[in-house]
Amino acid sequence: MRGDNNWHFGAGGNLSAGYRISENLLLEVYSGITWLSGNGMDGMPKHVRKENFIWESGLKLGWTFGKCGKKTTASTIHSVEPLAQQPHTPGLPAEPEEELVTVEPIVTVEPAQPQQPKETENVTEAEAVTIEFPAIYFVFNSISIAPGETAKMQEILTLLRENPDLGITLTGWCDNRGSVAVNKRISIQRAVAVKAWLVKNGISADRIRTLGEGIDYNEPDAGKARRVEAGKEDKR
Repeated sequence: MRGDNNWHFGAGGNLSAGYRISENLLLEVYSGITWLSGNGMDGMPKHVRKENFIWESGLKLGWTFGKCGKKTTASTIHSVEPLAQQPHTPGLPAEPEEELVTVEPIVTVEPAQPQQPKETENVTEAEAVTIEFPAIYFVFNSISIAPGETAKMQEILTLLRENPDLGITLTGWCDNRGSVAVNKRISIQRAVAVKAWLVKNGISADRIRTLGEGIDYNEPDAGKARRVEAGKEDKR
């Protein structure tokens, strides 16, 4: 009991809704309809199927292998991730470790007394000044400064305004996810984004140098690895 056709052209569509139960397990419900051309279905008598429509629905249970990567957000240039804040991201330290930068001691020399040319000059060495620059942390695969990091950006801005002769180097870092080439590029873009913010707020671009070190293999915490550090510029 074959029909008149061995091949059919058709058109149709499906709708589905899925829910990810876990990182790898997915549950999906689907339903759809397909229309086929030709005179009836192959192998189906007309009294069983009179129309060339097929409707089907069902439940799917799927399993994916490997880890699911996070999609790049629209704000990623990736930015220059301008850098973005999203609420405090889990994994980022509440009190990030800050790099300590020591400014060379300031030495003042008192001139010799006019009446005492042979008297030894009194030299007073000012107490060394220590400036702490907070680290700026980033979310995964982003170069945008998060809203939550704005206060620390403002702190760096204030230190630079209070020390107009101080130059700094901004060094960008990434965690160990992704290729070396991509992380190298993103680390540089993160440093550039911090510099752009400071320049926009009145700091001369000549006072800021940027570097991108790529993956920080020495930092096991991914949240701490994705950062930009500010350090005193070496004038040598």
